[in-house]
Amino acid sequence: MLVYAGSQSGRVTYSLTFTLPQVYADIVAQGLSVLDDLVFDRAAAPDGGVGLRREDPRFPTRCVLFAEDESKARKAKAMVEVIAELGDWPVPTMDVQAVAEADWVALTQHHLPPVIVGPFYLRGSHSPPAPAGFHDLLIEAGLAFGTGHHETTRGCLTFLAQVLERWLPHRALDMGCGSAVLAMAAVKAGVREAVGIELDGDSVAVARENTKLNDVQMRVYAGDTPDLGGGTYDLIFANILAGPLIHLAPGLTRVAEQGADLLLAGMLVAQEAEVMAAYAGEGWALRRKFHEGQWSLLNLYKP
Repeated sequence: MLVYAGSQSGRVTYSLTFTLPQVYADIVAQGLSVLDDLVFDRAAAPDGGVGLRREDPRFPTRCVLFAEDESKARKAKAMVEVIAELGDWPVPTMDVQAVAEADWVALTQHHLPPVIVGPFYLRGSHSPPAPAGFHDLLIEAGLAFGTGHHETTRGCLTFLAQVLERWLPHRALDMGCGSAVLAMAAVKAGVREAVGIELDGDSVAVARENTKLNDVQMRVYAGDTPDLGGGTYDLIFANILAGPLIHLAPGLTRVAEQGADLLLAGMLVAQEAEVMAAYAGEGWALRRKFHEGQWSLLNLYKP
């Protein structure tokens, strides 16, 4: 799986290679997504995992990060070291070396086939439009999280498809919207109105551009409070991280209508109980949950 932060020059000349248990690689991928000019590729290590199933959190994952230049590669190396130290797990051995100059867009496109989740078809401009009967979503790899390839994005789209089998919400909130893929998917599926809220300035710009590319009418606000869009919602996405999800529990509850569906993602399986407790304390009930890799996804509702 790849995590992207779009390169301003479009070229990569250095690589950083290391191996981590899968659960730590997930955390590092999230942390590195805040850095510009990186392409981060990770896959199961071909020579590891003896006696372990691939879904085991201890299964070794080979990580390769591509950067524009050596200084950015070493900045990423320092960030991996900090993440490991803060998590109190061993700092991996990391190898920084020059590589043949390459176009990062070509690298990412090679690894980014279209993603099909239920009725949703997510693609870059290098892929053909969606077949008949699918909702076509054009999402380029770039500065904002959310191309559809990450487990949590796919999981939220799966939940959305399940919600749509039961009823059609009227107004959706995508909290921490990243590329705005979830809100746009909701609108494409017939939800009348959607609002995106995003703290990161680069992601706000990308989300707004994506709404134009996909001809989706929705508002994207810069900020971190659920009430920025005004009014209430009967469908809410929050695909962030466990800490912010817990912090947002009271605010998301205030803007949720009675009977609303809430789709939570971005927490690891080990963090699920703590997140669930925060929302149960606000009166939410569990409709369903599932695990995608090491990630937990919760579909809650407001009785």
